[in-house]
Amino acid sequence: MTEESRSPRRRVAWVGVGAAVAVVVAAAAVVANRGDDDGDGGGCLSGLAGNVPVDSGVISGSDLDRARAAGLDVDGSLEDAGQAVLDTGVQLDPLTQRRFQFLEESTEGTGYAVADVRCWVGEGSQEFVAEGSFEREAVTTSAAGGGATVVRGDVLALDTDDPPAALFDAPSEGTPRAELVEAFDRHGAVTFAGISVDDTDVAPWVGLGLAHGDVWELLAVWAYPSDEAANADLGRVLNAVHDGEVPSMISGDVDDLLRQDGSSLWLRAPLEGEIASWSAPLHMLDPMFSTS
Repeated sequence: MTEESRSPRRRVAWVGVGAAVAVVVAAAAVVANRGDDDGDGGGCLSGLAGNVPVDSGVISGSDLDRARAAGLDVDGSLEDAGQAVLDTGVQLDPLTQRRFQFLEESTEGTGYAVADVRCWVGEGSQEFVAEGSFEREAVTTSAAGGGATVVRGDVLALDTDDPPAALFDAPSEGTPRAELVEAFDRHGAVTFAGISVDDTDVAPWVGLGLAHGDVWELLAVWAYPSDEAANADLGRVLNAVHDGEVPSMISGDVDDLLRQDGSSLWLRAPLEGEIASWSAPLHMLDPMFSTS
């Protein structure tokens, strides 16, 4: 798959995976103090996997509980949260990104703060779902989200093009798109981004993410429509990874790290170099994202 073969919307959204980081970096002015705690929020992303947008070929998200457990200050000032993004590339939800874009310390424009969000999954700034503790009226009538948001219980849905309530109808359940999110969750993603290899509902999805154990780690996932499809693609994926940048970014032998987990393939290994470099292959169209 080449960059030119993607739809215009997909190209814009894929660039947006990195653009969110750039917006926050522009807002960061001081270095945030971070701890060294290990931890795992556990299960939050999987709870949203069936509700992610279906009409986009890109997806991204973060488990902010895991980010907090890893010592990232995402709940404080704009400068502290912005520096956490700069240091690690963790992605904050689209409504929070709006605060960074306009340097709004107040939460009035969005109806909630980062501290209200446990995790989120979505497509750029146009569609996303989030789990957390939200004040329904404040969010749905806010300047940022009014008319485009719905809150049901502890889940918020935003869609700027279509009725956001449709995201509650589990449109992605059982698809490679949902498996990608669930696999990232199972293997401890703090933040991730992924792309579909083509525009069909059964196309494999490929993604990269950042995880944290004793150290910061790179996490890669390939999601398929079946266990058999994943197994059949194992050799090709291994060759593609060897042809790209991932082996030079991690500690360990890719031949030993790449594993099958049902209908997905995955690897997780300590990152070498800057933590925020985890997303570099996404923007380079690394061979790991190829279909042949």
